[in-house]
Order: sequence, then structure tokens, then C-alpha cells
Amino acid sequence: MWLFGVFQFIVAPIVVLSIYPSADTALEKKCLYLKTQTSSVYYDNSCFATTVEKHSTTLADWYKLHKYCDKLAGYKGRLAFVRTREQINALIADEVIEPRGRYFIGAKKDPPSDCGDRLCTYQDPQHHKNWYYIDAEGQKQGELNADLWLTGEPNNAGTKPPENIVTLEHLGSARLGFNDANGEAQHFPLLCEYLPRICKCAPSSGDILVCPENYTLIGKTCYKAFTQKLRPSEAQAQCRREGGDLPSIHNERVNQHLAKMARQAAHYDYSRRRGELEQWGPFLIGLQYVDGRWKWTDGTKTDYYRWYAKKGGSETMLNKPSNGYKYVFLQTTTNANDGVAGFGYWSNRLKSTDKVPFICQLSPTVDV
Repeated sequence: MWLFGVFQFIVAPIVVLSIYPSADTALEKKCLYLKTQTSSVYYDNSCFATTVEKHSTTLADWYKLHKYCDKLAGYKGRLAFVRTREQINALIADEVIEPRGRYFIGAKKDPPSDCGDRLCTYQDPQHHKNWYYIDAEGQKQGELNADLWLTGEPNNAGTKPPENIVTLEHLGSARLGFNDANGEAQHFPLLCEYLPRICKCAPSSGDILVCPENYTLIGKTCYKAFTQKLRPSEAQAQCRREGGDLPSIHNERVNQHLAKMARQAAHYDYSRRRGELEQWGPFLIGLQYVDGRWKWTDGTKTDYYRWYAKKGGSETMLNKPSNGYKYVFLQTTTNANDGVAGFGYWSNRLKSTDKVPFICQLSPTVDV
């Protein structure tokens, strides 16, 4: 771990935090200062840094690694939750992590694999299940992104104790990805993540608006694209459990940003032919046909349309709501199977029983 000296920060006038352009916050300034101590970068509303010292751990003591990421001048830290390839690439580009480096991160298997007295082998099918991002309190914070495993991992390959801890590392010439390790055989630095301080207070002019983890702030609203496929009623229920609703869209700027965000989350494979709905990269939004009118589920005014049938804000759609097509999705693929471009347009080719990915929106909190 590294040691911090005594230092002061002069905080510039508070500004509204948005991803367009980059944020300017107290945490960002402290993260910039941290560059004098170790490798660090402010990315996606968090400060990421690596420790100078290297560590080993048993599975039982794995939680203690979080304490080495404990504080950055008052900001709570943890082992980093590495969730996307874009995140890895950004940390490499900013030289926080090395393309051929090895790091402990905030993820492990729970419940763990137990091979008893024998050596663990790849043949155990249960070893591929139950990998999570886990905080210092042992709380699961979402399933591990399985797309980031290195080829052939997790394999629990011939080690004792079992390999129940996730590391971020390279394998031969392969780019950085996840490997399973037992922690005792490793001697790695930590990849840490420092989070914004949040207060549950009403935002006002000049406040720094902050979104929950994995949400993106566009304007003064937080958005998140969910790739899980749900029926419209199920998706709306999920958004409300998150504390928000399906998104309402009122201008072209937000519409385009949401389409780009959802497309990045989906990772489309354009080399294969996709299904009737899948070819459009559908993400459910909050527009529904109710009592003979198109209405947003959050109750805001319906003052903007982007139907695929006619460009430029037309209210005309391809499918008649009277035939059950009462739900709307945002098209996020660059083009469909036949090569027709539809990115950023809306379609109501969706019934109550259809399952598609969706977007949630919610109000931000305030960084103090």
C-alpha cells in the first residue's frame, strides 16, 4: 500500500456533473493529486489507483485487502469493480494498469469451491458458477461479467487451496482479463476504486449531481442500460425497484446519447444474422399507448417523437397500437439484417409479452 502525506486541496467552484464534457469535482482533483503518489485516473465518476506494495491473501482474509483502499482524504475506497472491456482499456490508456500487469480486484466466488483433500480440476462444472463483485462487508454487488474471463478460465487448475479469488491479468499474448486464483500463490498490487461522497438532499443550481454505480449522468438525469430481457411490465417494475422509471425522452440530444450508451452495453455481433427483434438492438423506453394516446410512464409531457417510419419527429409509426403494439423500443444497432440503418429511431413493434433489454432513469443525488 502507499502512504499519504498531509496535504490540502483547493476546491474550484462547484459545477453540474455531466459526461459531456468531463466532470470537474473535488474527487477528481484529489485523484489528480494522487498521481504524485501512484498511478491514478478519474474515470466514470470514480478515482482508480493501484497500490505500490504487492499483496498475497488467503480466501478468509480476502476482505482485508479492501482496507488498503480505505481512504483518499475522506473518500471511501474499495478493491475496484472491473465491469467492462471499455473500463479496462481506459485504465490502460491512462497508464493506471499495465497491459501485461497482474492485480487483485473486488471479485470472488461465493459460495466458494471446495475440493476437499484432492487437487481442484477443471472438470468441476460448479466452479463456473457464482462469481460476484463483492465489497468489504461481504455484500454481493452484481454478477461478474463473464465476457471478461481469459480463455479457458475459470479453471481451478490443479491448485490447493481452490482458486476462488478473481485477479485481473494477462495470459501469454492475450489482453488483460479475469483469472481465478487462490490468493496465496499470488503477489500482486491492488487495483483500488474511490467513490463520490453522496448526500440524500434535493439538487439545486450549482450542485454536483452524482449517479449510482453503473448509471450515466446525461443532463440532470441518471440512466442505465440493462441487457437482461424482460417484458415491458417487468422492466418497469425493475426500474421502480431501482428508484426510478423507464426513460422519457424529450429531445434529440438525450435520444442520441441513450442510443449510444445502450449500443455500447449490448456488444452486438454484426457477423451473424439476428432475430426479428434483435436485429434492431431494441431497448425498451417508457412510451406506452394508453387510453388512445402515447404517454410516458413517468407522467411527463409527450412532446418529442422519433418514429422509424418517418424521420424528423413524425408521430407516424409502422405498427398499429390497436393490434397490441403498445410499447416502444429505441433502436440501437447500426443497421438491421438487410442493411437498413435505424440507429436512434423508435419502433412500437412490441407487445406486452415480448422480452427485450431496457433502460432505466432516476434522479441523481448530490456530492458534497
